[in-house]
Amino acid sequence: MASKKGIIATVVMLGAILAASFVVWVLPQGPPIQIAVTDFEGHIDGVQGIHEVLSEELDSSFRDLQEGRITPDEYRRLAEATSTQINEQIVGLVGSGADESWSQSYQSYLEALQTQNTLVRETIAAAESAGKQGADESMQRIGELRERIDALVSESEQARP
Repeated sequence: MASKKGIIATVVMLGAILAASFVVWVLPQGPPIQIAVTDFEGHIDGVQGIHEVLSEELDSSFRDLQEGRITPDEYRRLAEATSTQINEQIVGLVGSGADESWSQSYQSYLEALQTQNTLVRETIAAAESAGKQGADESMQRIGELRERIDALVSESEQARP
């Protein structure tokens, strides 16, 4: 049988764990940490560089899918990871606190990133419907989305102060 000391120690430890868990759960979390951006040009240049790399990688993976070098499931995982990274860039732009002179440029680039996420979802749909009805429509939509992204990036460039 277990000793009284062992049972008491176990109960005390369980109580401490339960209390600590409750405190962590109940205490309000502070606001998310925001990094103050003061170099708006450098920030948007960095976001643009990351976006270009992600876009090129997505295009390369999509070509690999079309040429049979990767499966639709592999492509979906890659595309979802790309979407997550694009979302991180969106959060960075939204939380940057761009001043009035940069707001139009940031807004256009934000829309370009959101359109990029739409493109990612469309390529996933195309991957899943490869060789099926509607695949041509997906490819046409992908082309239109790429053109829209290019136009928004250009609009962002032109809106820079």
